[in-house]
Parts: sequence; structure tokens; C-alpha cells
Amino acid sequence: MMRAMILWYQYTGDPAWRDRIDRMVDGLDRTVALHKEDYVYWPTGGWMEQEYYQSCFVKGRGWKATDEPPNEKDIAEEGSLFNHQGAVPGALATWYVLTGNEQALRLSGEWTRFLTKPQFWADWEGGDYPGVVGAEHAHWRGHFHGHINALRSILEYALAANDEQLKQFVRDGYEWARQPWFSRIGVVGDGQGCGCGRLIGLAVKLSYNGLGDYW
Repeated sequence: MMRAMILWYQYTGDPAWRDRIDRMVDGLDRTVALHKEDYVYWPTGGWMEQEYYQSCFVKGRGWKATDEPPNEKDIAEEGSLFNHQGAVPGALATWYVLTGNEQALRLSGEWTRFLTKPQFWADWEGGDYPGVVGAEHAHWRGHFHGHINALRSILEYALAANDEQLKQFVRDGYEWARQPWFSRIGVVGDGQGCGCGRLIGLAVKLSYNGLGDYW
């Protein structure tokens, strides 16, 4: 929703959109997000059990449960926390770049620190390859375009904050994502158009910002 409103703000220049988005940023920060140490998260145990509705914040009732997701698979929405929530910090970072909203940048950074926690990456159950710290290099397994969404979002924050370590984290994750299937003939990811399109978007963003030559 925020990305759609950002698009209308860019297209029309109408300050009413800026006011709406600023209020959404503030609402996410003060009401929806749960602050913990130097990061934020939102829960996956909402009032509705159906897929895609589990993290709905209900006005007047708040969260049904506030448990922090223990791993990336801890949600029913296509089995991926990243598919569910991974795009959030990217929208916030984009809004900071466009308007200088410092609250959006801070919240984006706090959400990114949550998304990059080690338990969400590599093989969190069976361990990584011997001698490899996959969680530091964005190795992953599971939902393809959910992880690509999260990497794109992390990259948006990394660019806004000029965080070189996070930029390289995303590049590592992109390179890892290209390993399966037959990328030399354009067959990548899980064979779905959604995953392929998002991977191309990530490649373009990395190339445009000098983090690789993937044209």
C-alpha cells in the first residue's frame, strides 16, 4: 500500500499523499511494530487463522500474540516470513530517499536488522557447508521470490544508509539465488514468473548501483 501511494506522490506531486505516507510511517512505528533492542518485528500469530491474514493488526484489539518469529518458515503464508513481511523496510527506505523522512530511515534500519538475523538464513535446521558461514553471506533455502523480495528490500535500505556490508550481503544472496536450475538459458529460481521477475529487478538494481555487472 505504501509503495502504491509513493507512486502516486511521484506521479502527481500532491502533498496529500505525502501526509498520508508520513502518517503511515508513524503508525507502523508507534502502533504496529514491536520494538526490541535495536530492531523491530511484527508477529505472525494474529486474530485470523487464514493464510495471508495471520499478521493483521486489528484496531482496538492489537496483536493476539506478540511472539517473535523464531525462523523464516514460521508462518503459513506460502511458508515464508520473507514473502509475508520482507518488502516493508524497502518501502520505508524509498520514502526516506524521496523526502528525507528520518523516522522512515530509522524504522527501515531496525526492520532490516531483524530480517538479517542469522536464524533466517542458510540452513537454519541442518547447518551450512563445512567451513562456510552462510548466514553472513545470505545463503538460504525455501521460498524463492520471498527471499528475493527481502534481498531487494535490504538493498533499498543499504543504498539509503550507504551500508557497504549490507550491499555485499545482498550481492552474495543474489549470486546464491542464481546457482540452481539453468541460468545460462534464463531458467532461474523456482520456475515461476514471479520469482524470475523479482530476480531480474534485483539484478538491475545491483548493476545500476555498481555492485555487479549483471546486464
